[in-house]
Amino acid sequence: LLLAGLIMLTQGNRLFWVLAWPGTVLHEFAHYITGLVLLAQPSNFSVMPKPPTEDGSQDLGSVEFENLGWWNKLPIAVAPLAIFPICLFWANDLAFSWNAVTLFKAWILASGIAMCLPSRQDWKVGFSSPTGVAFYMAVAWLAFR
Repeated sequence: LLLAGLIMLTQGNRLFWVLAWPGTVLHEFAHYITGLVLLAQPSNFSVMPKPPTEDGSQDLGSVEFENLGWWNKLPIAVAPLAIFPICLFWANDLAFSWNAVTLFKAWILASGIAMCLPSRQDWKVGFSSPTGVAFYMAVAWLAFR
């Protein structure tokens, strides 16, 4: 988790894209796989960063969909959250020693943890359908009742 925090501290720096790239791939792959499962028809997958915008935000990757509806927007938007428990599970199994393979795995894990939160754009898309939000809130309420 410390290494993930250090990666996040480099935001706004050119080094951030390099350190966060494996996590960006995992983040966008989570959207892509969830979109496939929920029949959103992913049409474009990119993990190449675009130049920063005027407000300083940077698009590190994206997935476009042909069939986004009220029922699949929210799960696709929050799909990267699933990366966190997967990385923690994998990290728990990692026996640390100072060699290239272990350091590479640590970089992948830290980057995955650093990039597991949905982006501002993800939240915007996920909560753009009041019907979908109400539906998933009702499902959650019934599940935890």
